[in-house]
Amino acid sequence: MRRPKSSPKSLLDMQTAVQTLILGTAIGGVYALMGVGLNLIFGVMRVANFAHGALYMIGGYAAYYLTLATGAPMPVAVIGAMVVGGCVGYFVNAILLRPVYRSRLERPSEFTLIVTFALSLMATSAAAVFLTPNYRKFEGMWPDTITLFGFVSMSGDRAVAFVTALILLCALLWLVHFTDLGRGWRALTQNRMGADIVGVDVFRLANLAFATSGALAAAAGAVLVPLYLAYPTMGESVIVKSFVIVVLGGLGSIAGSLVGGFLLGWAEALGSVYIGSGYTDIYGLVIMLVVLLFLPRGLFGISEREV
Repeated sequence: MRRPKSSPKSLLDMQTAVQTLILGTAIGGVYALMGVGLNLIFGVMRVANFAHGALYMIGGYAAYYLTLATGAPMPVAVIGAMVVGGCVGYFVNAILLRPVYRSRLERPSEFTLIVTFALSLMATSAAAVFLTPNYRKFEGMWPDTITLFGFVSMSGDRAVAFVTALILLCALLWLVHFTDLGRGWRALTQNRMGADIVGVDVFRLANLAFATSGALAAAAGAVLVPLYLAYPTMGESVIVKSFVIVVLGGLGSIAGSLVGGFLLGWAEALGSVYIGSGYTDIYGLVIMLVVLLFLPRGLFGISEREV
């Protein structure tokens, strides 16, 4: 018997689904890069950094102005943006959040929330005043359109952003699992008080965690500016997506952030194609609510150990 031939419509539907999943994977990698830095802070210090979106915005502008002012190639601009973001992240914890470590605050989590939220508003307002609200764009590393499998079209800058995100995520995983710094972070994740008792320098490790988180957020902003432009409020949607990723994957779980980032990318891509592009920001929130309904700690959430 002869096999029934695939109809042109079914073939087109399959190609659309494959292209949607590939594009969702590409943006999901960058989403994971956004979320993993925020989750690193929560895992190490059990606090929420509401200035995470501002660090993303700072990274995007840093890459733009480094390229504009010095003519530096995009890879150098991304590294420069990471340095700027890392320094700002270190400053936030070492200076603004210092009372959390050097005094006995009654409610350190609330103090951190207020300080980082205020810092986010100040950074957005300062960018609007000093950098103007205009949208900025510069040419990325690969402005051409590439074709995969003969039918999947993707901008080269999107592919570069995905590869850059994967490299940085792999570097973070190596740092967490195979270095003394990572072992210190994992000790704080399991129990901060216990780590402090055995002599772990909590303040130093927290500073480095904030610096690493800031560098990763800035890198995400730098690689996405050629795709989504730079503007003062660009970090507002990012902080929402980052929290969705963190809650999906599980508070304090690096692996969970990776899974959460890809889930959000797939949800937005599939929802935009098969439901409607006008509800893109809602799909991740719906999945988050469903996950929390059955898994309150997220997919890979970990509980804090008691002394």
